[in-house]
Amino acid sequence: MARQNWPEVKLYGFAFMSNHIHLMVSGYGHDVSGFVGFIKREISRRLGQRYKLPGTFWHQRFVATALPTEESQVKCLKYILSQGVKEDLVERPEHWPGLHCARHMMTGAQIKAEWLDATSYHRAKTIQSRLARKRRLNKSDYIQQLDLAVDALPCWEHLSVDIRRANTCALVSEIVATETERRRREEKAVAGRKAVRNISIAICTKPLLPPWWRERHRQLTAWAKRYHASTRAYVSEYWCFQRGYRAACVKLLGAGVQNGFPKHCWSPSFYRA
Repeated sequence: MARQNWPEVKLYGFAFMSNHIHLMVSGYGHDVSGFVGFIKREISRRLGQRYKLPGTFWHQRFVATALPTEESQVKCLKYILSQGVKEDLVERPEHWPGLHCARHMMTGAQIKAEWLDATSYHRAKTIQSRLARKRRLNKSDYIQQLDLAVDALPCWEHLSVDIRRANTCALVSEIVATETERRRREEKAVAGRKAVRNISIAICTKPLLPPWWRERHRQLTAWAKRYHASTRAYVSEYWCFQRGYRAACVKLLGAGVQNGFPKHCWSPSFYRA
């Protein structure tokens, strides 16, 4: 549904784990924020109602990192594909019982989903509650059938579908081989799909940090090599924009202009230079 609401946002990979999600996307900043915010809001609202979970659902804001190079895009996709395997939960990423892009990207298998139009359903229930002669509502009448697909990585757009699938299969094979060897050395076993499904929602474990988390104070281009030409160009453009934006804040707010910022733009009430 988020893809329908924000068709400008491209989706390259995803993995929805028990306590966090990973999305690989591109688009304008306000579109990406709206896209991710919609997903988090609907998860929070629907699961919160189902399991009667009080309080804040999400621990913090989402963290975004840039992928300016081909290597960084492939590395990030590989990390998303490894979800569920590197934690010793399943043997292969396509075995993950939740929503995961691996099977679709490897075989082209369609991802079917159901979306309950909760707004229309609850509006109809409210109307029925006011009628003298009520009729029973079927929730199935308010469920839409949706398809979910991913876009080709920018660095793979020039490749055929078969080659892209072969590349994904190669990444998955490398992940499975690496994690299988690690488990053999550490004498660990895979939990399996059934055990994952049977874990109580009351059990909370902190998700593993990405490999670059401890090494970088800034996550601006965490997956890319710092001194790659594309990385340096991206970072330079980013800080050039930052300086220009801050200068505009000082100039506009100093002149008392309150509506001088473009649509979807952060317009501060004050700025301290």
